[in-house]
Amino acid sequence: MIKHPSEADFDVQVSTSGVVVTFKPTKSVYTFSRLADPNDIARHGPILPGGADSVWHAGPTGDTSDYYDREVERMARDVVLKKLAAG
Repeated sequence: MIKHPSEADFDVQVSTSGVVVTFKPTKSVYTFSRLADPNDIARHGPILPGGADSVWHAGPTGDTSDYYDREVERMARDVVLKKLAAG
């Protein structure tokens, strides 16, 4: 049975240059780079995925298990954007 993530399932750690988000149920880690240039932010928003190694699944299944990976990744991004907007 497919499960759906909730915002409470994520731990967000913000630094000056990036954001690391852990999806606690599967120990999946998502990294995002923070943009500083106003022109880049206008084009892309305040964050970008952290590159080729931007997702790492540390849990025993090596993936998002009973969750849709795209749904988890999308919610990770949404949680980061909310956290950055809140200051």
